[in-house]
Parts: sequence; structure tokens; C-alpha cells
Amino acid sequence: MIPAVGPATLYPSTINVTGLPSSVTDVNVELRAFSHSGPSDVDVLLVGPGGQSVILMSDAADSGPCSVASNVNLSLDDEAATPIGTGALLSGTYRPKNYGTGQCGNVPDDFPSPAPAGPYGAALTVFDGANPNGLWSLYVVDDTAEFSGSFAGGWSLDIFATGPPPPPPPPPPPPPDTTAPETTIVSGPLKTDKSRVKFGFASSEAGSTFQCRLTGKKVTKREQKQYGPCTSKKLYMGLKPGKYKFFVFATDAAGNADPTAAVKKLKIVE
Repeated sequence: MIPAVGPATLYPSTINVTGLPSSVTDVNVELRAFSHSGPSDVDVLLVGPGGQSVILMSDAADSGPCSVASNVNLSLDDEAATPIGTGALLSGTYRPKNYGTGQCGNVPDDFPSPAPAGPYGAALTVFDGANPNGLWSLYVVDDTAEFSGSFAGGWSLDIFATGPPPPPPPPPPPPPDTTAPETTIVSGPLKTDKSRVKFGFASSEAGSTFQCRLTGKKVTKREQKQYGPCTSKKLYMGLKPGKYKFFVFATDAAGNADPTAAVKKLKIVE
């Protein structure tokens, strides 16, 4: 909506362009279903992704008596035969035109922030050679406190471009790994009369590291409580007869540790 005075409800209204070749050769703009009781009040500014800008229309339809626009479709094209005129505003294809101030009470063009400051271009050729990909912004202002209106059909861009297409965006990063590995003991005796014992173990995730400990009456308290780095086929030597428990847990490459160590009982007999 365009108020009786000031910026339109969407200020700016934007279109995000993606996937086009890298260099503009031509830009045309469609402003659809424009209705306003004083169209000469309406100033329209187009700004491209690179900051290039052009006033599409300002103080048009300003001949006396001041005209009324009713559901008018406007195509802005540098190759059109005529610019937007000062007479009755009718649907058609026109060149952009900024008439400055006019007899119907218009004031000098003023596009408040976040619109860029002037000076502004006078033709759509300001976009030639620019990269069309990115955010295009349309700033619409009513500069005289009397009439309101709208572009009920919105607006669109016709962009022609050449050159290589932009590279595809990089794939999104994989989601973080928050799953802990599962640890399994794959070998080792339950009962033996030997003092040398090996335990084999594995993780559900490749690249995991392991921490092990052994408990039992013949193991020091410090050794029973403290885990240490280990690899599969962990060898314990010099064990004396008695009951033992072997504990091992895996930690994956992302730092997730198995919260429950795998356990295997061992009994050494004489």
C-alpha cells in the first residue's frame, strides 16, 4: 500500500535473484495494477544488488488537471518508444522518467533510509555489466500529503544476462556428531591359569580411541580407579590368581565417549 504521504508499506519491497549468468545485458521492470488518485505524487526507485540505482518514475502524469491512475500496468524498458508521460497514465511500455517537481504539488525526490542516497540513474542501463544475482529493492514514496494508492499486482523483473553461471553454493556442513559409540569386548578369557592375558575390543565408529582399566584384589587401588589409553589386544602381565574385571570404553573422533564401559570378568586359577 502507498499511504497519503511517506514510504509504502513494504519499504523496500525485494526480489532475490539467483542462478543467472554473471553480467546484465538488459533489465526491464513490471509495475502491476497501479491505482492512485494523484499518481504524480509517487516516486519509484529501483536498486540492484551492487548498489546501482535508477528512478523508474517520478512526477509523471502531472499535466493539469492532475490525472488519476486506475489499475494501470506499467512496463519500464529503456527500449520503449516513449517515456512515462505527463498526461493521463495508461497501461503500456515506457522508458523510465523523472520529471522533478511538478504543478500538482510535488516536492523534490526524497527516498528516506534505508534507501541509498542519490544521485540516482535515469535509465535501466545503469545495471548493464553488473552481476544480477542478489537482492533487488524497490522503494516507493508518496511525496505529497493528499492521495493514497497501491501497486496491487506487485512488481517483477525481466533480466537478461550473459557470462558463466555463478558457482553452485557449497553443500551445507554435516550436522554435528552427537552420538556416542558402542564399545564391545571381542576376545579375552573368562578363566585361565596363565599370568599373561590379552583383551581385544572394538568400537561401532571407526577412528575411535579407547580407555581401559583392570580391577581386582591383586591390582593396586590407583590402577583400579584410573583409566588409561589403550589399544585392542591390551596385554596384562604378571597377574596372580584371583578375580578381576576388565573395563574399556571408546571415544569417537567428535569427542563423544561411550557412557557405559564394556566389562569382562576374568578368573585366574593356580
